[in-house]
Amino acid sequence: MKKYCKLLSILLFFSTYCLAYSNVIGPIVKQKSIKKIYIVYPNVDVVINNTYGNISVATWDEDKVELEILIKVLGQNEKWIDQKLDDITINIEALKAKITATTSIGNSINSSKNQNNSFEIHYQLKIPKNGNLTILNKYGNIYLGEINGFTNISCQYGKILIDRLSNEKNNIYLEYCENSKINYIKKANISSKYSELDIETALSLTVDSNYTQLQIDQIGSLQLHTKYGNVSIKNIKNFVSRSTYTDIDILQIVEQAIINTKYGHVKIQNMEVNNLININGSYTQIEIGFKPSYAFDFNISLKYADLKAPNDLFFNTKSESAVHSNYLGYYKTRGLHQITLQSDYGSIKLTKNKL
Repeated sequence: MKKYCKLLSILLFFSTYCLAYSNVIGPIVKQKSIKKIYIVYPNVDVVINNTYGNISVATWDEDKVELEILIKVLGQNEKWIDQKLDDITINIEALKAKITATTSIGNSINSSKNQNNSFEIHYQLKIPKNGNLTILNKYGNIYLGEINGFTNISCQYGKILIDRLSNEKNNIYLEYCENSKINYIKKANISSKYSELDIETALSLTVDSNYTQLQIDQIGSLQLHTKYGNVSIKNIKNFVSRSTYTDIDILQIVEQAIINTKYGHVKIQNMEVNNLININGSYTQIEIGFKPSYAFDFNISLKYADLKAPNDLFFNTKSESAVHSNYLGYYKTRGLHQITLQSDYGSIKLTKNKL
């Protein structure tokens, strides 16, 4: 009898434990999907406004927009799940010239105290190859293939992964977007906060960034206004920048750089032909490297700062004091390239690169 009671107690305990455990690890999942196909003009405008999900866009040779939406709700409270699934709606306005889809999540987002409840709304689109695209997405990622039309992209609390933006009209806004990448972009205006952006190739960009890590492999022209970040560029033709509390590292500059900077570090590792370098820095370290065969004129003005340079520079004018120093001269040959440097409370270093 004692053995029977003991065995019964063990079985009851095990059954209760299994029920409790299954309630913890076994969320209820319900979903619904929407699929629409619309015949449109080749240059249709497509506008997507979404939250809590990813958006993927590809182009095709059809004059159609294909829209697939997956709404997924999961959690422990089935009543809340059913209510949320009903609350989430997609408002679609379809014209041949413009397709608009807007996500509405309803009012039941905080109706359950169970924090394990959640939901996702994912979009997959196919648009004509010359279609234009506007995307606003919050709490989710944006994935784009090759887009030939103009784009307006806003991504908050996610990331963007883009293959090619071939149009000259692109506007991109990023906020709290890490690990974002663009393989190719022709021209764009980019605004970013608290983000990371890697661009392989670009023709011309205007960038306004705060607390952003920007990396570019190859670019023709860049106009940059940045605060509190890092900028790394492998190869650039024309660079105009105004920065504060920012480190700028350029592997090679081909034509010109005009830089105004405070509280940072500027490093140009190598200058190529047809250079015009003009850097105005405060509380900034400036480093410039050049080939032994690269000839240039220089005009350097310092305040509470030091100059380190090779011994074979020729000085037409050299004025040094405890506060101000001015250096005017050339290296190898006059009149070919111009370097103008001004620094307050920051050192300047010119380095002859090894062959």
